[in-house]
Amino acid sequence: MQEFQLTWIKPDMDVCDRNGDKIGSVTRVYRHALVPAGESDTSSPSHDTDLMEVSTGLLGLGKHFYIPLSAVSEVIRDAVFLAMTQDEFEGKGWAIKPTSLDEMH
Repeated sequence: MQEFQLTWIKPDMDVCDRNGDKIGSVTRVYRHALVPAGESDTSSPSHDTDLMEVSTGLLGLGKHFYIPLSAVSEVIRDAVFLAMTQDEFEGKGWAIKPTSLDEMH
């Protein structure tokens, strides 16, 4: 996955699993602030800590998942595809909102 493709992820995009089955829609993308070029930072952002919030159900009133961007395999015009099936990611604890989201943009 190319970094620039992750910048294409926007609210209201469909989120689909590896099989193309729709899981929900992007509600929000949480990204750590990037470190300016030339400066070092031992806690630089990664795709494991950058997340997208995905709402499910009619009008987004179902579950919410907080999926790391490292789980994204492809981003196209109106959809984000994950590298796994819905059954594979449901046991990962992504339905629990991380406490660190207040620090993310």
